[in-house]
Amino acid sequence: MLRDVDDRVRLAGVEAIGSMGFTDIVNKLGVAGGLGSADSIFSILAERVKDRKPAVRDRAMRVFARVWAVAIGEIEEGNEQVLSLLKDAPSKIYDAFYTNDPEIQALIDRVQFEYLLPISYPGSKSKNKGKDVE
Repeated sequence: MLRDVDDRVRLAGVEAIGSMGFTDIVNKLGVAGGLGSADSIFSILAERVKDRKPAVRDRAMRVFARVWAVAIGEIEEGNEQVLSLLKDAPSKIYDAFYTNDPEIQALIDRVQFEYLLPISYPGSKSKNKGKDVE
């Protein structure tokens, strides 16, 4: 579905992935491999980030970045399955920058601050809270 000629079918495929929960994405779609496997769902979704149709491209980038935003918690906890599937997700998004398309570059900026590096991201709590750090 994600490589179909019709952009409406590609968009429906991306929407289907976007409607799934994170555990379903990892356990069901991750069976075919992660971003390192050429024909895996994750790899094909990463290709859609550079799709020629703006609607597909926009939705794919947002879904892909949202999956990464949820996965980062699992990666920080040391979940090897999630790490092997999605460790290169931000690189795949930033690779789209080299298409030299102003719309894609603007979309990358938007996704970067909404999902990849959100301002509201809870940083690790300091053990020295309230104490002077020397």
